[in-house]
Amino acid sequence: MSEARTLFDDGGVRVRAVDGHGSDVVVVTFAPWQRQQNVAAEGFGETFLASSGIDAIHVTCARNDWYQAEAMAAVIPTITAALEGQSRRRVGYGSSMGGFAALTFSAALGLDSVIALSPQYSVDRALVSFETRWAEDLEALRWRYPMTAGPGERATWNLLYDPFSADARHVDLIRALRPVTEFRLPFSGHPSGDFLKQTRLLSKMVLTLLRNDAEPARFRPAVRCRRRRSAAYWRQLARVLAGRQNLPAAMRALTQAVTLAPGHLDYRYAQGQLAMKLRDYTMAVGSFEAAVAGSPTTAQYYYNLARALRAAGKPEPALEAVRQAILLNPREEYSGLLQRLVRDNGERGSASAS
Repeated sequence: MSEARTLFDDGGVRVRAVDGHGSDVVVVTFAPWQRQQNVAAEGFGETFLASSGIDAIHVTCARNDWYQAEAMAAVIPTITAALEGQSRRRVGYGSSMGGFAALTFSAALGLDSVIALSPQYSVDRALVSFETRWAEDLEALRWRYPMTAGPGERATWNLLYDPFSADARHVDLIRALRPVTEFRLPFSGHPSGDFLKQTRLLSKMVLTLLRNDAEPARFRPAVRCRRRRSAAYWRQLARVLAGRQNLPAAMRALTQAVTLAPGHLDYRYAQGQLAMKLRDYTMAVGSFEAAVAGSPTTAQYYYNLARALRAAGKPEPALEAVRQAILLNPREEYSGLLQRLVRDNGERGSASAS
C-alpha cells in the first residue's frame, strides 16, 4: 500500500514521496515540459511506478522554469535527506525538461543511474544557439544550474532519444561532458516516450533500467519490430522526409500517422500544411477542417483553413474562416489575408458585372 507525503512545497516547486512498498530501488522523478504546468499534478510516471511497487520521490513545478528556481537550493537537500541512510539503488527518471533535471542533479542526489528520455542539454541560447523550441521559457529565466556545473561520474546516464531530431545535438553536448549510454530510437520524435508508449516498450525498458544497467542492443530488435505501429514514428519520419524535400513520401508517412491516431490534431494540421505544399487543396481543406473541429478556439487552424479554401477557389467560406481567426487572435497576418480575400471577391464581382 503506497503512502504519499509532501516533503517540500513553496507553491513553485513541490516534492512528494510516494513510498511504503519497500522496493529495492527508489526513483526520483522530475516533471517534463508541459503547455500547462500544475505543481499539484501527479508526478512523472507516478501511477506506473506505484502500480509496479516501486518507491519514488516526485518533483513537480508550477511553470516551465527548467528547474532553475531559487527553491532548488532547498529542494535538492530535502530529497537527499529523505534518501539518507538507505542502501538501495537510486535512479533518476525524467523526460525532456525532466530529463535535463535528472541528469543535472544526479551527482548532488547521489544517484546510481539516470533514465533520461529526450534530454535537453540546456535552453540557454548562450550554450545552445541552435535551439529555438523553448524560446518562450527564456523571458524570465535565470540559468542557475547548468548541466556542466556538476555532472559527476558515479551515475550511469542512459539517454533514450531520436538521432534524427534536434535532440541529437543536445546529446552531442551531453556526451562531451562525460560517458553516457545511448539508446537510439530512430524517428521516435520528441519526446521519445510517446513512441515507446505506442510500441508498448516503455514499461519494459524502464523497469529493466531501474533495476540494472543494460546494453542498448538488448532492445533494438523489439524497437525495429514494433515501430510501424507508432503514430509518432510515422510523424517524425514525415518530418525528416519533408526536410529532404521528398514531399510525396512525407505525405504517405504522415497519412499513416493520421490513420493510427486520427484524433491527434497536430498530425491533421501538419497533413494540411504538407498538402498545401503539394497543392492538394482538397486534402488541405479536409485536414484543416478536422483540426478546427477538434480545437475550435485555435486561431491558427482557422487561418490556414482560410488559406486552403482560397487556394481551392472557395472565397466565401475562406472569408468566414479568416474572420473567425481574427476574432480569436487579431494578428496582422490574419488581417492581411482578410484584405486579400475582400479584394479577390471585389475583383470577381467587377468581372461578373462587366
